[in-house]
Amino acid sequence: MAVSAKVLVGTATAVKDIEELRRERKKAADRRRRIIFNNDGGDATHCKEATPEAFLNLRTTDLAGTHVDSIAYCTNGPFGLFWHNTKLGQIFTCKEGKFGDNAAIEFIARGTDVLEIMVDACKKRDTEIFWSMRMNDIHDNWSSFWYAEHMFPHFKREHPECLLGSRDNPPKGGGNLVPAWTAVDYGRKEIRDMAFQYIEEVCRNYNIDGIELDFFRDPAFFRAHSEGRDCGEKECDMMTELIRRVRAMTEEVGLERGRPILISVRVPDSAGYCAAIGLDLVRWLEDNLVDV
Repeated sequence: MAVSAKVLVGTATAVKDIEELRRERKKAADRRRRIIFNNDGGDATHCKEATPEAFLNLRTTDLAGTHVDSIAYCTNGPFGLFWHNTKLGQIFTCKEGKFGDNAAIEFIARGTDVLEIMVDACKKRDTEIFWSMRMNDIHDNWSSFWYAEHMFPHFKREHPECLLGSRDNPPKGGGNLVPAWTAVDYGRKEIRDMAFQYIEEVCRNYNIDGIELDFFRDPAFFRAHSEGRDCGEKECDMMTELIRRVRAMTEEVGLERGRPILISVRVPDSAGYCAAIGLDLVRWLEDNLVDV
């Protein structure tokens, strides 16, 4: 799918070629980060008043003057469901139950969204801002959470073949706390393509400093792992190809806007375990595919 790009403001002295972009990316990657504050985006659903001030007061305003140098702001829950103004995924508009204060759609109706507000606030206070994407969140697991059915994306309802299991036949493993039957199968090309498109849409439309690919919420990506077996070279190659594709895209967009986009990954703290679930972290680092 085509993604229409906004014109983003670059640095005062924009980079002119790929080598300069990579040098600037290395500098940006090496900046001091005392605390990276990962915000799961829940403030979008607890905002009693749809104003930037009310939204920022929930979790962001009081960070000024602290050791938080960087914010990773998440705007998605289960795969394909977002709080920001996506044209490719599904916007979370639910106001049922405890989601009564979900302000995502009100912000969009007013010509902005929670990610744009967060980016603008971080730019004003010289705080680094990453957009964080949960690569396979399973808060839509119906058997475990009161809100799960409300967060089950249309795509998953329409394409159960893309999931790692079903409610009646959940996989043996894969989730942090619950069986990962609602996780999507990254062994399917269409899922990897969708993930790439979601990431590209944000990179082309928001003035972010970087993206955080959160493989920890939840660490379930391939059928082999969900069925209790280790992933092999085939699965690792599939995910590495996706990361390589993301790196190439961020360089393309970085050149267009005149400054780099960093790639951060949040992964389990064992390289061996990462490989067993299909994440070849060592190769990503050796091939310079991630920055943080």
